[in-house]
Amino acid sequence: MVNIHLCAAALGAALLAGCATPSGTSPLTKHVFAAECADSDTLLVMLPGLHDRAAEMAEHGLVDVVHRSGAGIDVVTVDAHLGYYKDRTLIDRLRRDVIEPAKTSGYSSIWLAGISLGGLGSLLYSQSHPQDVDRLFLLAPYLGRPSTADLLESAGGVAAWRSAASRMLVHEERAWSWLHTLSRRQADAPEVFLGYGHLDRYAKSHELVADALPADRVVSVDGGHDWKTWAELWQRLGTHRNGFAGTACR
Repeated sequence: MVNIHLCAAALGAALLAGCATPSGTSPLTKHVFAAECADSDTLLVMLPGLHDRAAEMAEHGLVDVVHRSGAGIDVVTVDAHLGYYKDRTLIDRLRRDVIEPAKTSGYSSIWLAGISLGGLGSLLYSQSHPQDVDRLFLLAPYLGRPSTADLLESAGGVAAWRSAASRMLVHEERAWSWLHTLSRRQADAPEVFLGYGHLDRYAKSHELVADALPADRVVSVDGGHDWKTWAELWQRLGTHRNGFAGTACR
């Protein structure tokens, strides 16, 4: 597997030159999973992790969890591979190929869910277009280098991101600044839900985010950065009293 520290950690930097990735210029491929409820008014858009396929989110049962919740949510999984991050096209393509068509077709509420690198993508999209997103689900989100988490911890956590921003990579600064804004829980900001494993190699970053969110929007388990853990976390979010609540059929 390509080292995530050499690819995702340095988006837009020279290190990406060594990562063999397809182009991010083509329209995004998406896979639609409609709820049993006819005419759902809520669409959940799911972004995969580094080198994971969109199909794996269904193969590992994440789509079934959504549908079994009885919440009446349609799901779209998106093949947002590393090339879209490398070419800096993810936000534009996601808006053109997924979000705008969804709004045109009548969805009144759009949620984003991202695993690992997809969590970063979800954050960056919602920062650019906060009016498009009502809820964010971050599963073990990739938020930058471990050294950045150390820096933030020393500075005092998410609330103190400004004091650490000058030493961050561009995508790290964007992600953490947006998390700082989201942690203030303004009425017009997307709601954020976080799931992570205590043994995840990025757990320190996740703990910093967890400390800045309401406790009832965070779930954690004794797992690592892997599908088994993500599936368990998603199951817990699916049965969470707030996670998939507030949806209806139109």
